[in-house]
Amino acid sequence: MKESIEQLIKDHLKWGAISIDEIKINNLIFENGYFFSVNNVNIEIKFSQAYISIRFLLKILEHSICSEGFVKLSYKNDSSDYEVLHTVLLCRGNGKKVLRNIRFPFPVTNIRVDFIGFTEKFSIKAFCINSYSKFLYKFHNITDLTRVLIKPQILRLAFECVKNKQLSELKEKLYTEKENSKLKKLGLYKIPQAIYQEPIFTIEIQDKIKNLTKKPFFSVVMPVYNTPEKYLIKAINSVKCQWYSNWELCIVDDASHSKETLKVLNNLISDKNSVYASKIKIKFLDNNVNISKASNIALDMASGDFIVLMDHDDELTVDALYEASLALNECDYDFIYSDEDKLDLNGNYVEDHFKPDFSPDMLLSHNYISHLGIIRTDLVKKVGGWTEGLEG
Repeated sequence: MKESIEQLIKDHLKWGAISIDEIKINNLIFENGYFFSVNNVNIEIKFSQAYISIRFLLKILEHSICSEGFVKLSYKNDSSDYEVLHTVLLCRGNGKKVLRNIRFPFPVTNIRVDFIGFTEKFSIKAFCINSYSKFLYKFHNITDLTRVLIKPQILRLAFECVKNKQLSELKEKLYTEKENSKLKKLGLYKIPQAIYQEPIFTIEIQDKIKNLTKKPFFSVVMPVYNTPEKYLIKAINSVKCQWYSNWELCIVDDASHSKETLKVLNNLISDKNSVYASKIKIKFLDNNVNISKASNIALDMASGDFIVLMDHDDELTVDALYEASLALNECDYDFIYSDEDKLDLNGNYVEDHFKPDFSPDMLLSHNYISHLGIIRTDLVKKVGGWTEGLEG
């Protein structure tokens, strides 16, 4: 049965100029012309050569209006682990078609499609992957953006951006509106509401920092890989703007090939007169070693009492390290974690995550701790840092 499923998928794939070496399938059943399954399903495809542009088509018929789940598309090349490229929510209703024109960040040899969270049977009506030219990729993007641009409010925004020569800002707003339009069609769009107001750095707070009994030294650990310039600058600036100044920033670039990423880091190195020059350490790796090993290399660079885990596209609130220092003066904690939120491209807060006090039961089922994580350096080193292979 498995061989017949693989052959059926290969027949679909022959629609495009894609050459395949191997297909691996888990938990798919073929019956009456459809693929059936419920959970723990994935399809892994190994190409005969590396591809950079792919058109991905998936049409799913859900057999219950109560059923919904996610389709996750991941990629890798021969020498790397799988990285998630795209996740699509398939909401309630029948006959949902997922069509994505994907341009990978570099040539890939393998892709994997995971079906996650389905509680009822679903069937795959169509599954197709074919090659996709750079011209067609740009054409479809322009077509989608044009649909957005014809809206009166977007036209006014575009006029103002062009007038003020804010072309990069216009591009981001158009792409944000394009994605929001897709969410609105699915009934999933929520109007963003700001729930965070930046605090004021008062004289009382300045005095409180000066009079702290203990002044812990924080080593902010930041692995970097091909981060867009805008987000990397915001992440670094959010560390520079901390009220509490007893910190260092340890950046390890994991062999980025993005020119804008390397430009930001090299500008930091060349700015010898900056007041932050002595507080920022940067190391460039020759080969991509993934986030765990890159974090361990940054750990070796760290000299602080506490390690602060920060992603390359995170932003800290101005009082983050100040609040941590207050907590450490109240009690000799080993581990501190914070609430968090997510920002869309317009700077709106869209996914608040308010966390409980330490909950062992919750932690067994869900990594709710996540960011911002502050851990005593001695403990991190005692357990040997981060385990390679468990990057997810």
